[in-house]
Amino acid sequence: MCGFLSLSLTLAAPHHTQIYSCEKRIERKVTSKSCSSGFISQNVLAACSFDMIFQYVAVGWEGSASDARVLRWATEEGGFQVPNGRYYLADSGYANSSKFLCPYRNHDYHLAQFNRRPIASRYSCPEELYNHRHAQLRNVIERTFGVLKMRFKILKCMPNYKYRKQTLIVMACCILHNFIKMENQPDFILDASANLVFSQNNASSVGLDEIPTANGANAGDITRTNIKTLYGEAGDVQTSK
Repeated sequence: MCGFLSLSLTLAAPHHTQIYSCEKRIERKVTSKSCSSGFISQNVLAACSFDMIFQYVAVGWEGSASDARVLRWATEEGGFQVPNGRYYLADSGYANSSKFLCPYRNHDYHLAQFNRRPIASRYSCPEELYNHRHAQLRNVIERTFGVLKMRFKILKCMPNYKYRKQTLIVMACCILHNFIKMENQPDFILDASANLVFSQNNASSVGLDEIPTANGANAGDITRTNIKTLYGEAGDVQTSK
C-alpha cells in the first residue's frame, strides 16, 4: 500500500453500515433494532483490504448499537484479530489505538473539504495532511460497500424474512462479493466504481520502517504522531495563508 503506510504493515479499514431490515411488527417507530434515524436496521461491521476483499464481517447487531460497542465485541468475542505490527484505518467514531489508527478530531477529514481548497494552501498543519491521506486510503471501504449494495439490491429493500435470515443474507452477499472479486473477471459494477476512489499509487509514501516501534497503552497515539511528524519533516505541509 502506498500513502503514509506500507502494504506489508497496514490493513485497510473497518467500517459500519446500516442495512434496512423488514419485520412484521413495525408499528413502533423506534425499537431495539432501530438506528438513530428511526428506521429498522441492522448494524454491520466489516473490514476489507485495499483490493476490496472483505476480511471480516459481523452481522446481526441492532441498528441502535454503537459502532464502538460492535467493534469491542468483535475484537473480544467475535474473532476479529489484527496481526501484530499491523493496523486498520478506522474513522473518528472509534478510539485511536495500537490496532486501529483514526484521524485527528477537530480537524478537517472528508475528501470534499480538502478538494475545495487551493493546492498551494491545502494543509494548515500536519494533522490535516495526516487526515487527508487517511481519508484517501480509507475511502476503499466506502467504495466496497457501494459496490456491494449496487450489486445486491436486496440489501436496499430487504424482504419480510425472519431477522435471522436477513442477517444471513447480508453475510452471503459479502461472501459472493469476495468470490466475484477474486475471480477477477471483467465486471461492469467494479469497473464503474474505479473512478470513485483515490488511487493509492498517487499518494506520497512514508514507510512504516521509518517509524519507531511504539508499545504500551498509548502506542496508537505515538504511532500516529510519528507518522504526522514524518510528513512534516518531508515538507509535505503547505501552510495556508
